[in-house]
Amino acid sequence: MVLPLYGLAAGLWAYGAKRVARDLDEATLPWLASLTAASFALSFIALPCPAAAARMSPGGTAGGLFRIWNAFMAASMVFAIQALLFGDGGVTTLR
Repeated sequence: MVLPLYGLAAGLWAYGAKRVARDLDEATLPWLASLTAASFALSFIALPCPAAAARMSPGGTAGGLFRIWNAFMAASMVFAIQALLFGDGGVTTLR
């Protein structure tokens, strides 16, 4: 069940990498990197909720400021680093 979704994600990542390479300029790169780092740090803070723990992620802000493919690639990198290096959420959350 997960393998076809990884194939779909790989295709989206390849297309996203092309779009980011084409659209990203030197002026927006530091801002996008800063928002990606903030998203990475904020997603480790668990907010107490009655049913489960909620986490903050400014991915929507990145999408509004830096176009959707830039935000997609930034959020994907955050999720991949968290899943692969920190075990937060597991590898199946990358789908």
